[in-house]
Amino acid sequence: MFDPQTGPGPGPGPGLRLLTLATVSSVKHIYATQQKTVPLSKRLSVTRAPPLILLGTEEDEDEDGAEGPREKGRMRFHRLQNVQIALDFLKQRQVKLVNIRNDDITDGNPKLTLGLIWTIILHFQVKERQVQVKSQVKERQVQVKSQVKERQVQVKSRVKERQVQVKSRVKERQVQVKSRVKERQVQVKSRVKERQVQVKSQVKERQVQVKFQVKERQVQVKSRVKERQVQVKSRVKERQVQVKSRVKERQVQVKSRVKERQVQVKSQVKERQVQVKSQVKERQVQVKSQVKERQVQVKSQVKERKSESSPVQVL
Repeated sequence: MFDPQTGPGPGPGPGLRLLTLATVSSVKHIYATQQKTVPLSKRLSVTRAPPLILLGTEEDEDEDGAEGPREKGRMRFHRLQNVQIALDFLKQRQVKLVNIRNDDITDGNPKLTLGLIWTIILHFQVKERQVQVKSQVKERQVQVKSQVKERQVQVKSRVKERQVQVKSRVKERQVQVKSRVKERQVQVKSRVKERQVQVKSQVKERQVQVKFQVKERQVQVKSRVKERQVQVKSRVKERQVQVKSRVKERQVQVKSRVKERQVQVKSQVKERQVQVKSQVKERQVQVKSQVKERQVQVKSQVKERKSESSPVQVL
């Protein structure tokens, strides 16, 4: 919206020629009374706006050659009609008018009047800026296309030159590589021959050394084998003596253990015999006692039978 401190901003472009005496007088009155104590709304509400003068744009003048239609009277009806014509013109130009009527502008409503001025300024500035931007964009596109074409031609020419240079360099490089390969092959062959000679001489020297080392090793092995045999024989003899001594000791120990075992067995046999004799004697005594008791029982049974059989005989 409109800012009273900063003003409406830079003026509209040359395409705008729609102004009113009411808006000019209202703006002057606002700037004159900005620093005073009287509220802005009271001072603006006292003023009355003069009739609206509707002027056409440059395009309308070029097309029609005359000013647009307007009412020439100074009554309220003429003022309302002129303001309505201006609002209709703005609507045709697709200016956004929100809650702005002809009677508000005619009665001098400061908020709506200043808002209408600011909307007109913004609309036509943006429209002109869009036209300029479109023209600049088209010019820039044409320039870019021409530059792209020139750049493509330059790139193609450079690519061709570069291809020719690359081909020549590749050929030169191939020749250099072939020459280096031949030189390298000759060097490798000479080195291989020298290496073969060195290897043969080293192999012969190594064979001589190996033979000498093998002979020394055989002599050492034979001496060690003889020493080992002597040591083994001495150890075998010592081991045999030790085994004989251990066998004798073991035999003595076994004999002593056998004798001790025999003595133990004899003592155990004697003890067992004594135990068996005592058990036999005890068993005999028990048997004798049982026999005596049985005899007594038998005698008593015999007597009872005799006593039972005697009355029957008497009868």
